Order: sequence, then C-alpha cells, then structure tokens
Amino acid sequence: MRHALETGDRRAVDGGAGAISRYRRFYALDGLRGVAAFIVVLFHAWPFFGRIAPGGYLAVDVFFALSGFVLAHRYETDFRLA
Repeated sequence: MRHALETGDRRAVDGGAGAISRYRRFYALDGLRGVAAFIVVLFHAWPFFGRIAPGGYLAVDVFFALSGFVLAHRYETDFRLA
C-alpha cells in the first residue's frame, strides 16, 4: 500500500473529513527537478571532484522552468475560482 502523500490522498494529512485533494502530482517532473538540482550540486562541487557537470548552469534553467510549470498548474484552478 502506498503512502497517502504519494497517492495524492490528503485525507490522512488534513485530519480526515473525507476530502481528497484535487491537485495532480507530477512524479516524472519531480524526478527531473531532482536530477537538475543534483547536477547543480555537482557543478558547484568541481573543486573536490573535477568538472563532472560542465553545463550545470543549464540545469538551473531546467529546474526553474519545470518548477514554474508545476506551480502554474497547481494554482491554475485557484486563480480561476478567485
């Protein structure tokens, strides 16, 4: 059985009340954001390991682009209802 947060079921998190979250979770994009963040860490660790990720600055752009998409999708419904 998967954890409540992994499935998007917020009943266990919000104290019950039987409400399920209406927001979709993008697991693939979360993974890509994690990879991009790791590449940035490798880019900044070059004094210790050498140039492992020479294009690490591009990972910052990828991370922020994906984060912008996820946040825009998350708040789209809220903005429409407001």
